[in-house]
Amino acid sequence: MNLELLYKVEEAAEAQLAQALIHLAAGETDAAAAALRRLLSLQRDPFAEQLLAFAEAIQRPPRNKPASIQPPPSSNVPEALPNAYYTTE
Repeated sequence: MNLELLYKVEEAAEAQLAQALIHLAAGETDAAAAALRRLLSLQRDPFAEQLLAFAEAIQRPPRNKPASIQPPPSSNVPEALPNAYYTTE
C-alpha cells in the first residue's frame, strides 16, 4: 500500500500550521486565519481549530469600548497626611 499521498497531505498541513503561526506572530490575523482554514481542509486538528477561533476573535473589533480610567487631577491628591495622624506619645 502506497502512503505517499497521505504523507504529502500531512506535510502540507504542517506547512500551513507553520505559516499560520508566523502570521499570528506578525499580527497578520487575516492571513493566519486563511492558513488555518487551509490546514483544516486537509485534516482535523483540535489545536488548529483553537488557533482559528483565537485569530477570528482578535480580528473583530471590541463590542463595547471600555471606559477609560483617568488618574485624578494632581490638585486633588494630598501632599502628605496631616501630622495629627502621627503621634510620638
